[in-house]
Amino acid sequence: MRTISEQTRRAILDQRGMTLIEIMIVLTILASLSAMIGVFVVGALKNSKIKQAETEVERYASFVEQFYVLADEWPDSLSDLASPPGGLAPLVERVGKDPWGNEYQYRKGGDRNYELCSNGPDESSGGGDDICAGQHDD
Repeated sequence: MRTISEQTRRAILDQRGMTLIEIMIVLTILASLSAMIGVFVVGALKNSKIKQAETEVERYASFVEQFYVLADEWPDSLSDLASPPGGLAPLVERVGKDPWGNEYQYRKGGDRNYELCSNGPDESSGGGDDICAGQHDD
């Protein structure tokens, strides 16, 4: 039977792990870093959805204007772009939803104007964050 020398025994007893306070400090630092990164990611995601909506509104507006050139009238709805009346060829395969999952708002205003909008991040009409395109009577 081997006995542990006094020096080895003291070396084993002198070893210590991390204290609860040290662990809490590390966790606090990790939580702070995660929060800062989260803020940047959420902001970047919001900005990317806005840019995507701006691009899609302009794209659909260009198809609405192309429809006007071909048919000599504004479409009654955006679905007319995918299945136009009167034997015209479809301009788009389908009309998608905006980045927030809502339908694009289209309004034909008469002979010389239309408005096409995404309700924007707040998902409701008005409020200053709507993304719109169109021609208006001046």
